Amino acid sequence: MANPNRRQRLNSSFNIGGESAESDPLLDRAFFRTNQFEVARSRESFDCFVIGRTGSGKSAILRTLEEEHPKHVVRIDPEAISLPYIAAIDIFRYLDSLDVNLDLLWIALWKHVILIEVIKHRYNVDSPDARKNFVETLRSAVSRDSAKKLALDYLEEFDGKFWAESDERVRQITDAMEKKIAGELKGTGVFPGFTTSGSVARETKLTHEEKQDLAARYQSIVNDTQLARLNKLIEILNDNILDSDQNFVYVIIDDLDRDWVDDRLSNALMRCLLRAVMDFQRVRNLKVLVALRTNIYENIDFGRKGAGQEEKIRALEIRVTWDRKGLASLLDERVRVASAANDGNTQKALELLPHPNATRGNPMEYILDRTLLRPRDAISFFKECIRQADGKAQISWENILQAEKVYSFNRFLALRDEWKGTYPGVGLLFEAFRGSAARMSRENVAECIDNAILTLSDSDAAGADWFRAISEPVLSGRADLGWEGTYQPAVALLYRLGFLAASLQPSDKPIFFLEDPHLVSSVEHIMRVRGFVVTRPYQSALAVRIGAN
Repeated sequence: MANPNRRQRLNSSFNIGGESAESDPLLDRAFFRTNQFEVARSRESFDCFVIGRTGSGKSAILRTLEEEHPKHVVRIDPEAISLPYIAAIDIFRYLDSLDVNLDLLWIALWKHVILIEVIKHRYNVDSPDARKNFVETLRSAVSRDSAKKLALDYLEEFDGKFWAESDERVRQITDAMEKKIAGELKGTGVFPGFTTSGSVARETKLTHEEKQDLAARYQSIVNDTQLARLNKLIEILNDNILDSDQNFVYVIIDDLDRDWVDDRLSNALMRCLLRAVMDFQRVRNLKVLVALRTNIYENIDFGRKGAGQEEKIRALEIRVTWDRKGLASLLDERVRVASAANDGNTQKALELLPHPNATRGNPMEYILDRTLLRPRDAISFFKECIRQADGKAQISWENILQAEKVYSFNRFLALRDEWKGTYPGVGLLFEAFRGSAARMSRENVAECIDNAILTLSDSDAAGADWFRAISEPVLSGRADLGWEGTYQPAVALLYRLGFLAASLQPSDKPIFFLEDPHLVSSVEHIMRVRGFVVTRPYQSALAVRIGAN
């Protein structure tokens, strides 16, 4: 029997879990249930887009749902549906260059993937006989509805591919579309750029009128998708396939932040996925959950014509955010599970930390102050504290300070890696603040930004849109812009990325993006701001001078 009065020693076997859902051995035993998890799990809630920064716990929510309802979850892996293959098809790239709207094609593709995966799951379709049996069952169920009968013909067109993996079926659809476009326009003379194989040959010079004519011809072919039959199949899904709450299905789509296609196509595919998911909300016993990193979600271009869709989509967000109390409770739960597994005693996180003192303050607050209020940050810092206290019964302040150096360096690398895809070269902008004072005036920040722009001008980032946006006001030398008009674009970017915090007066408590997203969002807003700080997770890594003015 465990002795509650004996303090265990901290060592490598005292494991409070991994920093990502994929590598977290404690996820099933120490998952901290938040309101966001309950909303995602709820069959009554329509909210379905799980949005959060990296490390906020999006994947943990979906993996826990999958663990708790294994017979009711279908996971769709973006890497398993040939998206890189689609991106490499010359004809689609050419159509995109002509500004042909491919949205209907991508929406049909996502609907197809989701529909077939749900049907395969519901009927265990893994062979030709299984496919034949379920189709016959459905035909009998919809025999009085001619439109539904015609929709079922869509399923027959896959022959031997129906029970195959998603990527094979996706390739079949895209190959058919490629051949259709090439075949219908081949030999017409409107596009001499097609080779006999249907791929795009050396680009041909066309007049503006010829390009418009081409775009119109291609657009009519792209618009001739299978959406009508797919929408009817969604109706069959509701009425005849998932017709009982016992057959309720969650579809999970995660890992959309990986570099599997180029930015332009990625944006279109994300936009069309969200639109396709909305159409599945008419199915009572189905919930499609999509996890997206905040920066990807916020950069989705809905366009002027998609403004109405954007409003509807944003109404379905599940924003994954945390407060200090929640993170402290999460650490408590993980320490409890880890200590019980280690020697049978159960402890709380605070029992492992040193006592508060007048110099350092409260150790839990000190740790949480140096996070961006994300589980990954809190777990990472606390784990490093345990490593530093190896062999001891309790973490000391010296262990915390030493752990901060390792933790800050890792968080800085993670910040750079999180955003370098969206903002190539952004690490050089961060580096410009190395050695700066903890509290900075407007002039201090301007000096750092000026130095960064000079450095970035000689780097590969010089041609990037984001760099032009922050550098042009500075390089213009226009006095009429004032400090606000000159530096607001750069400050707003650094603030939104969580690198800088701002305050209304130099000595005021810093305000973070999570607390006020609009504090520096425009020239008018930033006029009130007088002070800045590099946020604490990155101060040690950048040798920020604490206490300097």
